[in-house]
Amino acid sequence: DVRTQQRLIALRPLLDRSVSRYHARVSLVVTDANHALRALVQDSSRQVATGKRVILVVLGTSVLISGFVLVVLIGRRLIRRLDILSQDLAGVAAGQLEQPIKTVGRDEIGRLGESLRSFCEQLQQMERTNALNLINNTQASLITCYPDGTIESVNPSALALFQQTAIEPEQPLWQVFPGEAGAQLAAQFQPDQPLLQTGSSECTLSADLAGEGRFLHFNFRRFEQARRPKFIITITDVTRQELTARELGRLVAE
Repeated sequence: DVRTQQRLIALRPLLDRSVSRYHARVSLVVTDANHALRALVQDSSRQVATGKRVILVVLGTSVLISGFVLVVLIGRRLIRRLDILSQDLAGVAAGQLEQPIKTVGRDEIGRLGESLRSFCEQLQQMERTNALNLINNTQASLITCYPDGTIESVNPSALALFQQTAIEPEQPLWQVFPGEAGAQLAAQFQPDQPLLQTGSSECTLSADLAGEGRFLHFNFRRFEQARRPKFIITITDVTRQELTARELGRLVAE
């Protein structure tokens, strides 16, 4: 027992050194693990912070893109243009064919606007053609004009009466008749005259046509074409009747 105890005492320094080395290794491993864990925690914290910033940036960008899509693409380029197209369709349905079609673009809505514009032009052309056919194929001398007195069309019978080959449209009616006759025609379109108040009027004028004095009776009537007010003027040569009436008046006076 004493020898065994002596051996144990002799082995104790070796065991102490071994245990010390083992403790040193364990301490080193624990320290390294602690450093690694701390680095991992710091790296994780940085990544979480970076992830939060990235999420905030992505979220903000998404909100901006969504706002841009809603306001610019959907609001202005879709809903606003659909509203304009709806207004154009309502105007065409109400017969306002001469108002410009505001719907434009290169997409489906723009093509609908182009189709609506073409439809309005064809409908206007059809109405003008039908009206002109009726006016041109009658024996009466007819002139159509706008409410301000601007000439729209003159049929062949009126041109033959005036002994002219053509009368330029888009000019006031009274410019065709110089002198006092033109002044009397211009007075017909004044706001306080019966023509604009009741839609009808008539007068007899003395005009010089191709160097020959004529008495012409003008009958004004208002009508609507494509929901737009216009005037149709029937012109009758009453020179013979007027001269006869004046001659009879002179004879009666004598």
